Amino acid sequence: MAAMVQAGIMPGVIYTNSLPGQDQPREYTLRRDHPDLEVGGDGKVKEKAKYINPPGRSNLLYFAPYTAPEWLEDTTLPLIITEGPKKCLALSHLAWNGVSDATNKPRWLAVALSGVWNWRGTVCKTDGPDGERQDIKGPIPDLSRIQWMNREIVILFDNDARVSSSVSKARNNLAGELRKRGAHVKFVDIPEVLGAKGIDDVIGCFGQKLALRLIDKAYDPKKKDSGQPSQTIIDQIPSARTLAAEEVQFLISPPHREEHNYRDKRRAVGGKNNSGVVSGQWHCHWRGNPWWSL
Repeated sequence: MAAMVQAGIMPGVIYTNSLPGQDQPREYTLRRDHPDLEVGGDGKVKEKAKYINPPGRSNLLYFAPYTAPEWLEDTTLPLIITEGPKKCLALSHLAWNGVSDATNKPRWLAVALSGVWNWRGTVCKTDGPDGERQDIKGPIPDLSRIQWMNREIVILFDNDARVSSSVSKARNNLAGELRKRGAHVKFVDIPEVLGAKGIDDVIGCFGQKLALRLIDKAYDPKKKDSGQPSQTIIDQIPSARTLAAEEVQFLISPPHREEHNYRDKRRAVGGKNNSGVVSGQWHCHWRGNPWWSL
């Protein structure tokens, strides 16, 4: 693998990054199939540089395809911040679950960071004391594209958000920055007992119902005793095994495409467009299940 990296060969999936309302990609992100590994401060082996952008490019937010520009300004629409395009796509699809055809917007708007600390980055440069150019770090400009005042925000990172000091600090600092902008910030913890790393794994392994109930358990970290130990969250909802069993028939006998009655392309992100071509932004199968089982 090291030889492949040195040779510039890095297999993976490329995601396009476009602003809401624009078709032209502003950037491309590579999600590596075989990222580098390193030992973290807790002694566990972790992936490093899983997502790669072109050298010298500033950090950017990722928006799912067909995100309406007006949703960025709509403070009545909750917003979920996660890690990586794949999780953002999963949450964007999940946001239409159970939504009435009478409405034209989802449960929430999902956006993604390329890494838990990548809400910060180089925002400008200045001259150093010896005339050299120095980077000035700060919150990325993309954050200003969203109206945060009086908006409900959920930060949904991977299941190491509680146990990793770096991830926990990144989450707390991001929450602090968004509170300065007037947001009401909550956290969602993925219970370690599930054995799922991210919310996309929860959806793929246990189904939408469990994922929705975990999100419903979002808590305000600033309120005393508002958070719950991850192991006890599962005790308060139907078992993952039961939830998975409820969807067995749906997985065995998936509905035909025309029975979905999706109102527009926004509901069908990750599905098929009118020409029957599977979107390049989404995997046709999710852990062996067809896309419509998500």
